[in-house]
Amino acid sequence: MKRKLWHHICVLVILTVLISFAAAGIVIYRHVWKETGITLEGAGGFLTVIWDSVGWILGVLAVVLVLSVFFVNLQVKRLIEPINELNLEEPLKKVEYEELRPLLMRVDEQNRQIRNQMKELEDTGKLRREFSANVSHELKTPLMSISGYAEIMKNGMVRPEDMTEFAGRIYHEASRLTTLVEDIIELSRLDENESEMPFETVDISELTADAMQNLESYAKTKHISMSFNGEEEICIHGVHHLLYEMFFNLTDNAIKYNEDGGWVHVSIRRTPEGAEWTVSDNGIGIAKEDQERIFERFYRVDKSHSRETGGTGLGLSIVKHGAILHHADIELKSSVGNGTRISIRFPNAIENPENK
Repeated sequence: MKRKLWHHICVLVILTVLISFAAAGIVIYRHVWKETGITLEGAGGFLTVIWDSVGWILGVLAVVLVLSVFFVNLQVKRLIEPINELNLEEPLKKVEYEELRPLLMRVDEQNRQIRNQMKELEDTGKLRREFSANVSHELKTPLMSISGYAEIMKNGMVRPEDMTEFAGRIYHEASRLTTLVEDIIELSRLDENESEMPFETVDISELTADAMQNLESYAKTKHISMSFNGEEEICIHGVHHLLYEMFFNLTDNAIKYNEDGGWVHVSIRRTPEGAEWTVSDNGIGIAKEDQERIFERFYRVDKSHSRETGGTGLGLSIVKHGAILHHADIELKSSVGNGTRISIRFPNAIENPENK
């Protein structure tokens, strides 16, 4: 459409020039050759012819200019009217002028991006509301337990021989509350300050060994054997404390949701793409319908069992967000009664700079 408009304008300009020259020729012919019979002899006759010619030319130009404005306005209206009639929500639904298609395709793409952004904002708002409600509930539960036990002890309703047991319950709930608050803080950091996370060279073999050592006593209480198989000094570029928490949470879950006398095995290996960290167990397993949701915040497969074991429902969510931050992929394989296997594949394993 834009090409056609310029085409009409160029035609009008050319016509204007041609008509002007034709008018000038007519005037000169009438005054010089036809009426006066002179050949531009004398200054007066020559100037008269020139001024008459200029007058005719200006008159013709004025007429042509008016016509040009009129035709240009018609073309502008022809351009604007279909645009005004467009359905901008679905611009490609009915395209009468093919010249507008590139513009309408851009409008349609922008509409799609806006819809996606609005959906993301709605989803984010929904998640925040759910998160706030869950946090309120999860904080209230241990606080009420602590308050209840403390009130019973304060009122002298506990026998001296039971004081240790009640103190242990209070300690257990306080520990769960502390863990919950720490997990909430960690998730908040991941949500809001990802760019400020301190990346460094991390030996994930050494980090895994530290996490397993700290979980060894817990595994012994459940008579669960732990084993580790991995190459030494497999390093990646990552956030040290976050990687530790990811490995700790996954290994802790493998112990927590296992049967007495079970086993937990952790392995690390180099891959062509980078490094793979895997934890396997022969525990209770995860049902297929729960596997897609276990990485959601506060989602628990067995809420009663989670509360008994002190789970916050945030550990696997931290693992998921940590994997995203490190551009890693998570693979989960599990079935009820046959244990669970979770792998994290990190890109770009690097050499330990201390060995260079």
